[in-house]
Amino acid sequence: MRQLKKLLTALFFSCLLFMPKKAMRACGPWPAPPEEYRISFFEPSIGDAAGQFTPYYFSTNKYYKADGVEEFATTIEADENCTEWQAELKQPFAKQDFYKAMEDYDYKVIADSANELDKANTFIHLLRQGNNKAYYNYYKLAKSVEMFNNTGSGSDDPWGLANKAQGTLPLVNEVEKTLQSTKNSFIQQRVAYVLCRLYFYANKAVDFANLYAKYFAGSKGKSWVVAAAKYYNTELLYSDSLHNREYYRGMVDVIDASKDKRIPAIRRINEQQEDTVLAYMQTNHQKATAIAAYALRYPGYALTKIKKIYALEPHSKFIPLLLTREINKLEDWLFTNQLTEYKTSASADVSYYSEDDNISRQFKNQNYKDDSIYAARVQSFAADLIKDDGKNYALMVSLCHLNFLAKNYAAAMGYCEKVLAGADKNSAEYMQAKINSVVLLFQTRHAVDDEVKNNITGLMGYLDKLNQSYNAMPGVNSGMEDALLVYFGRMALKYHDVVNATLLLSRTSKPWGEYRTGAEKSAYFILYHYAVEKDYDKLLEILRSKNKTPYEKYFTKTTCTFYGNVSVTYSPEHFNSQEYVDSFWSINKVLDLKGTYFVNRDSLDKALEAFAQIPSDFWRDSLNVYNNYLTGNPFSLSIYDTHSYYDSMVKNNPDKKVFIEKLADMKKRAATETNSEVKAKLYYMIGNAYYSMTYYGKFWLMSRLWWGRDDWNEEDNANYSPEFKLNYYGAARAQPWYQLAFNTTRFPKNAAYYCLYLTMCENNRRSYNHYINNAQNSNSEEYQPSDFLFLKSLRAKPGSEEFYRRLIKECPLYADFKSKV
Repeated sequence: MRQLKKLLTALFFSCLLFMPKKAMRACGPWPAPPEEYRISFFEPSIGDAAGQFTPYYFSTNKYYKADGVEEFATTIEADENCTEWQAELKQPFAKQDFYKAMEDYDYKVIADSANELDKANTFIHLLRQGNNKAYYNYYKLAKSVEMFNNTGSGSDDPWGLANKAQGTLPLVNEVEKTLQSTKNSFIQQRVAYVLCRLYFYANKAVDFANLYAKYFAGSKGKSWVVAAAKYYNTELLYSDSLHNREYYRGMVDVIDASKDKRIPAIRRINEQQEDTVLAYMQTNHQKATAIAAYALRYPGYALTKIKKIYALEPHSKFIPLLLTREINKLEDWLFTNQLTEYKTSASADVSYYSEDDNISRQFKNQNYKDDSIYAARVQSFAADLIKDDGKNYALMVSLCHLNFLAKNYAAAMGYCEKVLAGADKNSAEYMQAKINSVVLLFQTRHAVDDEVKNNITGLMGYLDKLNQSYNAMPGVNSGMEDALLVYFGRMALKYHDVVNATLLLSRTSKPWGEYRTGAEKSAYFILYHYAVEKDYDKLLEILRSKNKTPYEKYFTKTTCTFYGNVSVTYSPEHFNSQEYVDSFWSINKVLDLKGTYFVNRDSLDKALEAFAQIPSDFWRDSLNVYNNYLTGNPFSLSIYDTHSYYDSMVKNNPDKKVFIEKLADMKKRAATETNSEVKAKLYYMIGNAYYSMTYYGKFWLMSRLWWGRDDWNEEDNANYSPEFKLNYYGAARAQPWYQLAFNTTRFPKNAAYYCLYLTMCENNRRSYNHYINNAQNSNSEEYQPSDFLFLKSLRAKPGSEEFYRRLIKECPLYADFKSKV
């Protein structure tokens, strides 16, 4: 048999092999990316009144995309294209049908299912009308080219426009033929754009130059394809080292004029040093636009760049957008870390600036004081701008938010009231002021009182309606509600209002904390970590009430993830199912947490009172964790396999109610039992029950919501009391019962056996204390467990020491003796 000093090693590997599903999911899903946990509720469209930049708005770490379907894809170019088609056809069609025709249907679907599409899609139906035949033919041709560009082969070309042996020649010939034959200027320019892309990808520079000069040079026409073609022209003709000047001027012009190619052009500009590009620019407007291209991707303090733009072009269309972006950064630096359990801002994960010492200093070493000083500088700049424009509601709401971040709540409310009194009620500025007014009320009250609840409920309803009519207000941040709910919930927790913190956070799936293994925590964790008896009683009263207030109705008719999405299956399909991810607010789950609260305080009667209210089938629900993590017999413990989840020999695994009933009954029997050996065995089984509820035991779910191999050093442990940690990691509650069993038995061999368990607990306790005392010392050695902590006590029972030494050496002897005790 392995020596007892090797127990922890054995435990480690048994835990590794039989980790709960939550720990096993460390390989996926991955932890939430930084962008997802940023708390930002200042709307990007505030700085973009014309609505032409917001979909291209750069966040600190990645591109902001309005729809997020494709890399660089946004709705703005699709909207522009749709508007042009509507003006050309002069007949109505459904916008969503246009999007389907442009984005969802490939040419094979169109060729094979034209009649079906004619009936199902209003745009296709309109194109197939007799007088629109030319438009339909162009549409099919464009789709064929689109697929050819995607495959690079033309092998699936149903119209025979491409020939693998001849490259793209037949396809080019067909497009050229269409271009020469059409007299329709709308179709002509679009066919020219299709051909220009074919020439571009085929690297036919001379053909491309001739085509571009005839159909696009000199800004011929106002269609989006003109500026988009300029991007290809700049890439093809000016990208070599001899033409850098024309190349970067061309890219700046694309940024200024093109919606479709703005993001790729900004990327190209950022590939070169800023000073080099600025030296190529001729006009102040070009220079201001170039600086804006860098500012949009700069994750650090960008106010200096904004001021440069202002000096060159005071009314640059980029200034409001960049000012808004700085406010969003400040939310991340001053806000997110104060409200979540994450310790770094989203900006910390900016790999392409890792060599920039200035940025590394700013974001690898977060400095709240420096960021606050910077916020004041941004605020001062915005205040100077508004002096020239006293009716600029975008600047007013920006100053409102900056004052809010600086905790100047009176000044913030002053700006907020001006916007609410004067701005268009359908504008993004009015929406932002409405949001800020509720946030400011919440901040100044320092409590979730009735007025705050009514305002929050009204605001959520207002934002729900905005999200339902998203197209009515382009750019509205669909994640606004989630960010606000995390803010309200986490602030309520700071106000020590556990019930309302839980209700508010239950309405959002936005991450505010995560397990060490990557999945996000749920609102139930707030209850588990912070609730006391009165909080559980209050929440249960709300959930059971038949006369709920509007606030209570809104926040209890919602979904609330339970126990971090732990499931009984590894199926990827199950992980992604809505049934798995969400479950409605459950009175039974709240009762479970309440009972667990009392278990951790060893108040078994109150724990049983809570568990007794839960129907028995709740514990057998396959979507809950109990079937997997309340397994085996908690009163029977193998010292060499304490953390086993798969004790197949036990068919009747007790649920929490049955477990506590049996434990309470054993304690009563032990108190009255007169037979010393029966009494000692009861003490031993009670010790097993308490040990099973520890970090090392198979019934850890009785005490904690999740288990992970390196729980000891996780930051989340700050939420646990010293008493809990000593019981959970030090087995402090189990050890006295093993001591009683050891002291009570009159049989030396039994005493030796119970001493094994007593020694195991003491090693756990010492190991935990050693870790706590040396947590800050990275050079400290691990605690080395000892087999012989109780030799003095063993020697007091004649014959027990010799048998003890045999037990720790001979596995068969231990297994045989265990079956008899």
